Amino acid sequence: MRGLLILFILTEVNSLSEFMANQTKLYDDLFKNYNSDLGCINTLAPKSPYILKIETGMFKLVKIEEPEESVTFLFDLILTWHDERLEWNPEDYGGINHIYVPLKKIWVPEMTIVDSTEQKSFLERDMLYAWIYSNGSVNYYHSSVITTICEMDVFRFPMDRHTCSVNVIYHSYVTGEYEIYAEQGLMPRPIRTLGNGEWQMESMGVRKQIMDDNETVLNIYEATFHRNPSFYITLIIIPAYFINALSIVALFHNLEARGEKYQIGMTNIMSMSFIMVILADDLPKTKNIPLLAIFVIISLALMIVSLALVLIIPRATPYLIKYNKTLPRKISLILMYLLQIANFINFIVLFI
Repeated sequence: MRGLLILFILTEVNSLSEFMANQTKLYDDLFKNYNSDLGCINTLAPKSPYILKIETGMFKLVKIEEPEESVTFLFDLILTWHDERLEWNPEDYGGINHIYVPLKKIWVPEMTIVDSTEQKSFLERDMLYAWIYSNGSVNYYHSSVITTICEMDVFRFPMDRHTCSVNVIYHSYVTGEYEIYAEQGLMPRPIRTLGNGEWQMESMGVRKQIMDDNETVLNIYEATFHRNPSFYITLIIIPAYFINALSIVALFHNLEARGEKYQIGMTNIMSMSFIMVILADDLPKTKNIPLLAIFVIISLALMIVSLALVLIIPRATPYLIKYNKTLPRKISLILMYLLQIANFINFIVLFI
């Protein structure tokens, strides 16, 4: 039994030694006359453009900075291209079909991400590896965090939905000699899980767009996501509605207690103003006022109108009771119901 084990170990060692020898020979032969500073794009009347294929390995939403209208994605790409200088016959090298080499050793075609304010790679270029197949196919995994500009329409806030993109282009090569072919890869997780706590991913895709010069092609990776509104509904919208509803009832109850009415009204107005300050800090300064801000403004206006009415009605009471003793009370009830209806409509419009 021990002899068989020793024989097995020796066989594995010999097999590994043979593989390493063949791999070293292959590496030396491939890069003996290889110049990574020179690309393999045929500039003498190419029959077809040189193709760089890019495919998403991960496209995950990290965070959104709404005041700056910027979105950060975890954006991983698998790049594939063909370099005929890196072809070999596997039979000449012990059947080796592919090898792994440092990325810095080979020529890499250009791929530029535009409309980006920040790009971070997880590994330095010296630490990246590419895998090369015997047919000259070169592949490497590009992992990065991209912060890109995204114009946002927050009118439906906090039930808003946005589509943002990462745009890929090239600048260094002549049109017709080079082309980037972008496609959507298979995500390692379901799309709906690629958001974060506040945002949920709906869909993602890729499309091409011809630029104004009718030559340059922009490859656009798009992601559509919507906000999870439960935080704002639970902590702002519903409490604000009930505070307004109860404040209106309190204001129109016992109209003679003017001091209490003034205190109730001013407390409500200060609460709504505080909510407005929070929204102003969290949202971009665009021409479209968010629905939630409109809701708060209308709630604030309803409270100001209610406060004005309960201060005016007692002054008008001596004139009203000349016609009917119950007229002031009836008017106050009608006004209270109208204000409650307006408050409810203001609330329900948010969800339509």
